[in-house]
Amino acid sequence: MKKFIFIILLAVAVGVKAEQTEVLVVALKNNTTVEFILNESPKIQFSADSLYITSSTLSDTYAYAQVRNIHFDMKDIVGIRDARVPQNIMRILYDGADRYTVAGLSSTDKVTVFNITGHKIAQIKVSGDAADISLREYPSGTYLINIAGKHSFKVFKR
Repeated sequence: MKKFIFIILLAVAVGVKAEQTEVLVVALKNNTTVEFILNESPKIQFSADSLYITSSTLSDTYAYAQVRNIHFDMKDIVGIRDARVPQNIMRILYDGADRYTVAGLSSTDKVTVFNITGHKIAQIKVSGDAADISLREYPSGTYLINIAGKHSFKVFKR
Protein backbone atom coordinates (compact mmCIF):
# COMPACT_ATOMS: atom_id res chain seq x y z
CA MET A 1 0.00 0.00 0.00
CA LYS A 2 1.26 3.44 -0.88
CA LYS A 3 2.55 5.29 2.16
CA PHE A 4 0.82 8.59 2.84
CA ILE A 5 1.88 11.19 5.31
CA PHE A 6 -0.87 13.61 6.30
CA ILE A 7 0.29 16.94 7.52
CA ILE A 8 -2.62 18.83 8.94
CA LEU A 9 -1.86 22.53 8.62
CA LEU A 10 -4.25 24.59 10.73
CA ALA A 11 -2.87 28.05 10.07
CA VAL A 12 -2.71 30.49 7.22
CA ALA A 13 -0.28 29.29 4.52
CA VAL A 14 3.25 28.62 5.67
CA GLY A 15 6.01 30.44 3.73
CA VAL A 16 8.44 28.85 1.27
CA LYS A 17 11.25 28.79 3.82
CA ALA A 18 11.32 25.55 5.84
CA GLU A 19 10.66 26.03 9.53
CA GLN A 20 10.99 23.59 12.42
CA THR A 21 7.48 22.90 13.66
CA GLU A 22 6.31 20.62 16.44
CA VAL A 23 3.95 17.86 15.25
CA LEU A 24 1.94 15.05 16.83
CA VAL A 25 2.74 11.86 14.88
CA VAL A 26 0.37 8.88 14.72
CA ALA A 27 2.20 5.95 13.09
CA LEU A 28 -0.20 3.26 11.86
CA LYS A 29 0.55 -0.43 11.35
CA ASN A 30 -0.22 -0.15 7.60
CA ASN A 31 2.81 2.19 7.23
CA THR A 32 0.62 5.29 7.00
CA THR A 33 1.76 8.22 9.10
CA VAL A 34 -0.57 11.03 10.11
CA GLU A 35 1.04 14.25 11.32
CA PHE A 36 -0.86 17.02 13.11
CA ILE A 37 0.72 20.47 13.26
CA LEU A 38 0.46 21.61 16.86
CA ASN A 39 -0.49 25.18 15.97
CA GLU A 40 -4.01 24.57 17.23
CA SER A 41 -3.17 22.16 20.10
CA PRO A 42 -5.30 19.14 19.19
CA LYS A 43 -7.06 17.32 22.02
CA ILE A 44 -6.12 13.64 22.43
CA GLN A 45 -8.67 11.30 24.02
CA PHE A 46 -8.50 7.58 24.74
CA SER A 47 -11.48 5.23 24.93
CA ALA A 48 -11.65 1.48 25.50
CA ASP A 49 -10.80 0.72 21.86
CA SER A 50 -9.90 3.96 20.03
CA LEU A 51 -7.73 7.07 19.97
CA TYR A 52 -9.50 10.37 19.18
CA ILE A 53 -7.67 13.49 18.00
CA THR A 54 -9.70 16.69 17.63
CA SER A 55 -9.12 20.39 17.17
CA SER A 56 -11.58 23.20 16.56
CA THR A 57 -11.59 22.51 12.78
CA LEU A 58 -10.60 18.84 12.23
CA SER A 59 -11.13 15.46 13.82
CA ASP A 60 -9.94 11.89 13.28
CA THR A 61 -10.33 8.51 15.04
CA TYR A 62 -7.97 5.51 15.08
CA ALA A 63 -8.67 2.03 16.45
CA TYR A 64 -5.87 0.90 18.79
CA ALA A 65 -5.45 -2.22 16.61
CA GLN A 66 -4.33 0.11 13.76
CA VAL A 67 -1.88 2.26 15.77
CA ARG A 68 1.80 1.30 15.98
CA ASN A 69 2.78 4.32 18.13
CA ILE A 70 2.07 7.95 18.88
CA HIS A 71 4.76 10.53 19.63
CA PHE A 72 5.83 14.16 19.22
CA ASP A 73 8.46 15.26 16.70
CA MET A 74 9.98 18.37 15.09
CA LYS A 75 9.59 18.62 11.29
CA ASP A 76 10.68 21.00 8.54
CA ILE A 77 7.48 22.34 6.98
CA VAL A 78 7.47 23.98 3.53
CA GLY A 79 4.60 26.01 2.05
CA ILE A 80 1.81 23.84 0.66
CA ARG A 81 1.71 25.43 -2.82
CA ASP A 82 5.15 27.02 -3.05
CA ALA A 83 7.07 23.77 -3.41
CA ARG A 84 5.89 20.62 -5.14
CA VAL A 85 4.75 18.10 -2.53
CA PRO A 86 6.43 14.68 -2.93
CA GLN A 87 4.12 11.81 -3.95
CA ASN A 88 4.31 10.07 -0.59
CA ILE A 89 3.17 13.16 1.32
CA MET A 90 -0.34 14.54 1.51
CA ARG A 91 -0.78 17.96 3.10
CA ILE A 92 -4.04 19.50 4.20
CA LEU A 93 -4.17 23.24 4.79
CA TYR A 94 -7.01 25.10 6.51
CA ASP A 95 -6.89 28.84 5.77
CA GLY A 96 -9.16 29.96 8.61
CA ALA A 97 -11.95 31.06 6.22
CA ASP A 98 -13.76 27.77 5.54
CA ARG A 99 -11.35 26.84 2.74
CA TYR A 100 -9.04 23.82 2.57
CA THR A 101 -6.25 22.90 0.16
CA VAL A 102 -5.19 19.27 -0.21
CA ALA A 103 -1.79 18.88 -1.91
CA GLY A 104 0.23 15.82 -2.87
CA LEU A 105 -2.55 14.32 -5.02
CA SER A 106 -2.41 12.72 -8.45
CA SER A 107 -4.53 14.07 -11.28
CA THR A 108 -6.69 10.92 -11.14
CA ASP A 109 -7.57 11.27 -7.43
CA LYS A 110 -11.17 12.16 -6.66
CA VAL A 111 -11.93 14.53 -3.79
CA THR A 112 -15.52 14.37 -2.57
CA VAL A 113 -17.28 16.41 0.11
CA PHE A 114 -20.23 14.91 2.00
CA ASN A 115 -22.55 16.51 4.54
CA ILE A 116 -23.16 14.88 7.93
CA THR A 117 -26.13 12.89 6.57
CA GLY A 118 -23.93 11.31 3.87
CA HIS A 119 -25.17 13.28 0.87
CA LYS A 120 -22.50 14.20 -1.67
CA ILE A 121 -22.42 17.99 -1.89
CA ALA A 122 -19.33 18.51 -4.05
CA GLN A 123 -16.87 16.69 -6.30
CA ILE A 124 -13.61 18.67 -6.44
CA LYS A 125 -11.25 18.56 -9.43
CA VAL A 126 -7.55 18.11 -8.82
CA SER A 127 -5.52 20.86 -10.49
CA GLY A 128 -1.83 20.04 -10.78
CA ASP A 129 -1.22 18.13 -7.58
CA ALA A 130 -3.80 19.90 -5.38
CA ALA A 131 -7.52 20.41 -4.82
CA ASP A 132 -9.11 23.55 -3.36
CA ILE A 133 -12.21 22.99 -1.24
CA SER A 134 -14.48 25.81 -0.09
CA LEU A 135 -17.30 25.38 2.43
CA ARG A 136 -18.22 29.09 2.36
CA GLU A 137 -21.54 28.54 0.56
CA TYR A 138 -22.68 25.76 2.93
CA PRO A 139 -24.34 26.15 6.33
CA SER A 140 -22.51 25.63 9.62
CA GLY A 141 -22.04 21.99 10.48
CA THR A 142 -19.87 18.91 10.11
CA TYR A 143 -18.60 17.74 6.72
CA LEU A 144 -16.58 14.74 5.56
CA ILE A 145 -13.84 15.18 2.95
CA ASN A 146 -12.94 11.92 1.20
CA ILE A 147 -9.74 11.65 -0.80
CA ALA A 148 -9.57 8.98 -3.51
CA GLY A 149 -11.80 6.65 -1.46
CA LYS A 150 -8.78 5.90 0.75
CA HIS A 151 -8.61 8.71 3.30
CA SER A 152 -11.28 10.78 5.00
CA PHE A 153 -11.37 13.49 7.60
CA LYS A 154 -14.08 15.47 9.31
CA VAL A 155 -14.15 19.25 9.17
CA PHE A 156 -16.28 21.62 11.19
CA LYS A 157 -17.72 24.83 9.78
CA ARG A 158 -18.73 27.26 12.49
